[in-house]
Amino acid sequence: DLGEHDKSLEYRLKALSIIERTRDKKDIGFATICNNVGTAYHNLGKYKEALKYYLKALRIREELLNADHLDLAQSYNNMGCTYRAMGEHQRGLELKMKSLLIREKVLGLDHPDTAQSYNNVGSTYNDLGDYSTALKYQKIGLEIWERILLKNDPVLAHAYNSIAKTYCCLEQFDEAAIY
Repeated sequence: DLGEHDKSLEYRLKALSIIERTRDKKDIGFATICNNVGTAYHNLGKYKEALKYYLKALRIREELLNADHLDLAQSYNNMGCTYRAMGEHQRGLELKMKSLLIREKVLGLDHPDTAQSYNNVGSTYNDLGDYSTALKYQKIGLEIWERILLKNDPVLAHAYNSIAKTYCCLEQFDEAAIY
């Protein structure tokens, strides 16, 4: 509901205002609040504003954290999703790949965030029309989810649907029907 997103933004901006007055702007907490404000703007479809706050968070995180910190993966992923929503698929792909590499390194191949990153990369390859590469990433994500989730988890339905959609784009309808 749009009203809830407006409220979310309102409260996050209040939190940011308090943090700005009471903490150093080169603080991880400040970066987290900036990231959250970016998410609220993204949810409202205000992508340029979202990127502005995501970039603030990213700059602080890059300065203060190790290159393979999960907060950086979050920043890259969020920015990648926003660029994708803006139709800038190649830029989105670059950022989502950075997120995937960190998550795979830190979390391994048995974590839902790693699976989600594989799916995100696959979806972006779909947007770019590279369906074979999209399938490669989507199937790895599905394999992870199948290992770690219950058989009736709704996330699996989403993964199957994504793969079926990609097969349809390839006009491989028999394969699509399997998923």
